Amino acid sequence: MSKVYAKEVAPEFRTSPFWEDEDERGFYEHTTILDFDKFVNIVISSDLFNLVADNAFDAMDAIDDPYPYADYAEYLRETFNPSKELTKSDVSRLRTLFAKFENCAGYPEYMPDVIADIMTILSGEKYISGVLRGVVQRECVTIIYKADEWNDEALDALEKEYWNNGTEYHITFADDKTFCLSMYFVTDDKEEIRKEIASECGVEPEEVEMDTYF
Repeated sequence: MSKVYAKEVAPEFRTSPFWEDEDERGFYEHTTILDFDKFVNIVISSDLFNLVADNAFDAMDAIDDPYPYADYAEYLRETFNPSKELTKSDVSRLRTLFAKFENCAGYPEYMPDVIADIMTILSGEKYISGVLRGVVQRECVTIIYKADEWNDEALDALEKEYWNNGTEYHITFADDKTFCLSMYFVTDDKEEIRKEIASECGVEPEEVEMDTYF
């Protein structure tokens, strides 16, 4: 006899964990997501991204006039407090990158690949600019992330959570039908879902009765 009942939530009512509690996003500390649908919407952002974006045009102007700093290298050190000592090559590269913001319509966010390169130099850690795509043609947002914090599998999971394209199940125990647990999955494999539910509930997979929506 089944000990656990798992009923799939209808797509219009499922809630992705990414959107469930926007105040609890410590996991995304070094991650930035930008939505360019109608204007620049910063969904989440890192402190380093904010520092670069907020000072991008000042950094561009300081290329020709770094006053009151002795030179551009000092301006960069005092403004961005880089995590490593900037080499002459770093300073030259940053000068080139910040100069690119001249034609981005007042929104440095429109050049996420450039910001990612700047963040890489300032932090000494690799940042990458990528894309999270939904299932509809216009569903597309930009992500800037630390390379060592996100692999392909994690990005695929975030992509599904961001666009709420996973599946959600409400779980009830046969001996206590008043208790309900909600679980969200980014896999479509029903047997994998069954195993995860069983593990969470402390039962065997065959003791999980699944009621799927489709």
